[in-house]
Amino acid sequence: MLIVRFLISLLAIAMIVVGTVLMVSPVPLGILIILLGVLILVMANPHARPMLKWIRHRWPWFSERVRDLEEHAPSGVAGPLRETDPNT
Repeated sequence: MLIVRFLISLLAIAMIVVGTVLMVSPVPLGILIILLGVLILVMANPHARPMLKWIRHRWPWFSERVRDLEEHAPSGVAGPLRETDPNT
């Protein structure tokens, strides 16, 4: 189980890096890929939740995007994201 969690975390970090690189592309897929990578990282690794809470507190625009994602996500996905809301 630990190896699976580690591999999923690596996948999520790779998605965040690829999303960062794609931020300069003409098609704005970078933000979506970063959000998905963060979502996967938070779901696979509970230790990443305080980091995401700090990021959401530091950058309110990012927190708004995550909040929009929470509204449309299934309950199993939205739960960990709600735990990282800096306003709660």
